[in-house]
Amino acid sequence: MDDRNLSINLNGSWLLNKSWITSLKYVFNTSMTRQYARQQMAPSALGVANPGALENGEYLTEFTPDNYLSDIRNLSMAYYTTAKMVAELSGRYGKVYNKAMLGVEWNNSGNTGKGQYYEGVRPMSFRPEPFSDIPFLNQVAVFAEEKATLPIGKNIAHVAGRRTFYLYGDGSAER
Repeated sequence: MDDRNLSINLNGSWLLNKSWITSLKYVFNTSMTRQYARQQMAPSALGVANPGALENGEYLTEFTPDNYLSDIRNLSMAYYTTAKMVAELSGRYGKVYNKAMLGVEWNNSGNTGKGQYYEGVRPMSFRPEPFSDIPFLNQVAVFAEEKATLPIGKNIAHVAGRRTFYLYGDGSAER
């Protein structure tokens, strides 16, 4: 087993104190994880049916020899990225304290690894399917929130917000 990870995280806040914007906050995270595993398997005392076909359908097959040792490997190269920007406006308007937030967020995830594969000519009962055949997934979100605090009694806060998002793949493969 061999696991490796590289991550980069950046975040910050820019206090602007303008009449139309109080602060601007940003977050950026990205990581790449590589995982490699290798497993050697021996079939039972009897041979195992060996599906050599790489596509769906009916095919003739052979059985593995009694002493066959299957060399199965798994390689994952996963990527995750998040970027977020939030603008805030806060202030007192008469007796009401108001805080508004408007933002956008983007998330991306995918894997370019070979997935489970084998060395040699007999796969031992599975068909290789690379992770790279699965498209990267992207999510874009836009959100807004309003919080008004009224000094009635102890303080009454009213919060309202909306978040809308859109999912899409990168089109590198059809699923």
